[in-house]
Amino acid sequence: MRLWSDLYATFSSQKSFLSSKKIERFVSFTSATLIIVIYATLRLCCVACVDGFDSGSVVLLSSTLYGYGAYNSFLLRKEKNDTNENQS
Repeated sequence: MRLWSDLYATFSSQKSFLSSKKIERFVSFTSATLIIVIYATLRLCCVACVDGFDSGSVVLLSSTLYGYGAYNSFLLRKEKNDTNENQS
């Protein structure tokens, strides 16, 4: 139960042990990876299932999610460096 209360607290104004930025980054990278794996699996097993989706659309969607995750990682690192410089 503590996990759910910490997750709720993360996205509210309450104090939490979890970081919302890290959760967003995890969801972004995981979603992009799952999209690629599911598409590749369906492409190998059931070509008729994925005829409506061209590979360019899958690459575009995955690239967008990976880019968003990378952007969050960059901002998190920059914020951490700024915090360290201010403490010095």
